[in-house]
Amino acid sequence: MSTTTVNPALCDFCHQKPKFGGYRFCGKTCAAQANNLCTQCHQKPKFANYDYCGKSCAALAAQAQKRPLGAGTMNVPHHGQPTPGAAKGSNYGRRQQHCSGSIHPSATSRSSISAPACPIWPSASGASRPRHAHSAPRPANAYGTAPSPPSEPATCLIPDCDQPAHVDANGIQTSDYCSRRDASSEAVDKNLAQPCIMCLEMPQSRVDHFCGRACREEALSKPE
Repeated sequence: MSTTTVNPALCDFCHQKPKFGGYRFCGKTCAAQANNLCTQCHQKPKFANYDYCGKSCAALAAQAQKRPLGAGTMNVPHHGQPTPGAAKGSNYGRRQQHCSGSIHPSATSRSSISAPACPIWPSASGASRPRHAHSAPRPANAYGTAPSPPSEPATCLIPDCDQPAHVDANGIQTSDYCSRRDASSEAVDKNLAQPCIMCLEMPQSRVDHFCGRACREEALSKPE
């Protein structure tokens, strides 16, 4: 009569692949399947949330628990009692601290061992990269609006005046009239422009009803 020799170095479930490290199974699949087997016969899957596949194995396990432990007596663990394999699995789960999130399964560990969360690295999108100088917003002018890019100034709107309109130090046109001292007031006198509602002498700006910052601030500082 021939007897089958089981290689202790092979997985306790599939008996095909070598065990992983010092554990009973070769990998996650065999460990999960073995954990779902009946704790008495180790052949059939457990029934629902019980430790046994059926009434027969449950009765055999109950009889084994009632008999005094001795030589040749099977020691069946009580429900919820940790087994040596489970203790190994717990220690092994604590040692696995890699980012992949896949912890090699333990033999009969009943408690789920969650892998540490992977660190969240900054996104490579443009929102996380430092803003370059060319993408920085342009500073606003005295009226709180972004200035237009430098362009060729238009001609003064006063009739018979062929001078270019006034531009600031940055080359940006800030008025529809030339740089003559009396050009703006002349435009108001000739009804070519609406006068400032504060001084009534200079034409209104392009953004509000005042000729400039001085009249605007003076109007805002006056009590109502």
